[in-house]
Amino acid sequence: MHSAITRNERSGGDPPRHGRLNRWLIVACALVVVAFPLQKGTAQPATTPIRIGVVNTDVSSEPVYADAEGLFTRAGLAAAITTFPNGKQVLDGLTSGALDVGFVNIVSAVDALQKGAPLTIVAPAAVYDPSAPITVLVQAATSNFASGRDLNGKTLGVPAPNDLGEVSTRAWIDATGGDSRTVHYVTGIPASQIAAALADHRLDAAELSEPALTAEKQKGRIKPLAATFDIVGAPFYIGVFVASRPWSEAHPAAARAFSAVMRDTARWANAHRAETAEILAARLGVSPAATASMVRARYGDVLSPALIQPILDLSARYGALRPARAADLIGAAAVHR
Repeated sequence: MHSAITRNERSGGDPPRHGRLNRWLIVACALVVVAFPLQKGTAQPATTPIRIGVVNTDVSSEPVYADAEGLFTRAGLAAAITTFPNGKQVLDGLTSGALDVGFVNIVSAVDALQKGAPLTIVAPAAVYDPSAPITVLVQAATSNFASGRDLNGKTLGVPAPNDLGEVSTRAWIDATGGDSRTVHYVTGIPASQIAAALADHRLDAAELSEPALTAEKQKGRIKPLAATFDIVGAPFYIGVFVASRPWSEAHPAAARAFSAVMRDTARWANAHRAETAEILAARLGVSPAATASMVRARYGDVLSPALIQPILDLSARYGALRPARAADLIGAAAVHR
């Protein structure tokens, strides 16, 4: 036996079996240590803080859904989400540097860009669907207006000056026999106070969005007058997510990660209505039955100039915006597939 081993070693043949096993065990243990380092002192993946502004509606709730599903964390973003009464306050937060990204009405966002605000559009929000209008011109339950002609000289409530609500309302009034130049527009009335303002005739009609739209209809305090967004004549983004340009330039990877999270959230939310209804209910402090019964938003997943251009053209016709090409307004951080 001794001579057999000696010949093997001298001839340069394979080492004994137990020697080969020992070598493999050493290598395997080393690989395990590399793949699964000891927990103590392990560095966690870096996260980039991101301050996000939304309003209290379903159309801007994608960041809330993304946060609930852990999508920001998985993308390396530490999201701090703040809810504002209206898009104007979100826009103020973006221009002042208090927010990094926020939901803004499409017309207001482009208006700010054309006025030189340091902003960039990075992701779409809700897409308007004529078969399921989530914003409607409403009147008091006791009123009987039927056309734009009936609103000549009246007072209308819209979210902000020259925004999508005002532009679409003006176009609808003119298209149905009225003269929008005779109408007085009031801005800044919270959705929760619209029904009372209509009841005591401080307003004759007003734009109202979900979830307040369904809630007030169920209470019998209002009734629809017109789905004025239909006047645009094509699907379009109701709003977009806009980033502070200084922030996005300083954090390009985070800006692109946010855009990708919004894409993934849109696809998930469009397919999971029941889950988002529960998240929205908790956020609004209402029952899941209330959010399940309202008209829900459908979200755009990638930025398409074709879904921006129709509202730009209408707004330019009414002087709310200068003529613009939608393709020129989309930031480098936006994902396109």
